[in-house]
Amino acid sequence: MLGRRFEVWGVAVAFAVAALATAIGVRDGWTGVVDAAAWISAVATVPTLGVAGFAHAIAMRRMQRVKVHDLAIAGVGILATAIVVVAIVLAPTRPDLATGLLHCCWPAWILGLAFAAYLLHAATSRPLAPGMTPRTIVVLGGALKGRHVGPLLRRRVERAATLWHAGDANVRMVVSGGQGRDEPRSEAEAMAEHLVEACGVPEDAIDLEDRSTSTEENLALTRALGAPEPWLVVTSEYHVPRTRVLLQRLGIAGDAIDSWSSPVYRPGALVRELAATVRPARGTLLVLGGLAVATTIVGVARTAGLVG
Repeated sequence: MLGRRFEVWGVAVAFAVAALATAIGVRDGWTGVVDAAAWISAVATVPTLGVAGFAHAIAMRRMQRVKVHDLAIAGVGILATAIVVVAIVLAPTRPDLATGLLHCCWPAWILGLAFAAYLLHAATSRPLAPGMTPRTIVVLGGALKGRHVGPLLRRRVERAATLWHAGDANVRMVVSGGQGRDEPRSEAEAMAEHLVEACGVPEDAIDLEDRSTSTEENLALTRALGAPEPWLVVTSEYHVPRTRVLLQRLGIAGDAIDSWSSPVYRPGALVRELAATVRPARGTLLVLGGLAVATTIVGVARTAGLVG
């Protein structure tokens, strides 16, 4: 779903780990290479998935809604970091035990490497249509605070309003977002109200798309309203790369532009973007899953033997 650029970064990250592990461990044969790969992958996970986990744990204190995946992002990142720290502490006196411990956690290291590839993918995202003059500004929905827009969604709405006031008065504004299970009304309705009452956008310039429950539905259902293209889609900066991919995938002319979000919220949000967008082919998933299970079993057996 993410296209060739993410696939290229994924292959590049995997190749870099394999090449470095071979250079470090080749003298000890294939076991040395595999052990080196475990250390490289684990250490690479700390500044990616680990940092995201700690940041997300802090960010959850200010979230409108904390969901299971938020707890998972924080928990996996913190746990992965703790395991690496324990392995580093053990390494001087019990190197085999430290390495065996890392081999028990290959699913986390694979996720950490995938996240590193996604960060590179996001960092290299480029405008789809530089200098484009939009005919429609689309604002993507987000969590409400009671009946009103929450802080993150308010920034999207106000960024869109600034763009609308600076452009042609004939540009349409579409607010897109359905009603969540724990929300008293649709996100689109709350956004439209804020645009009119707080941002000075005329009500007759705004169209509501109030049925969508995902980014892809935001775009597809907005197109079903007949919103003229090209579009300028306003969303949070961590969400821009995925939105651009979806615009291309759906064949919609336009681009996405960012609104500010708290730096402490972004790392965990990027992990969520990875989970929401990466859908490996069944064969790839089976290969990665089989490899993770096999290496984990070997790691557990090795560690149990060393402990015993």
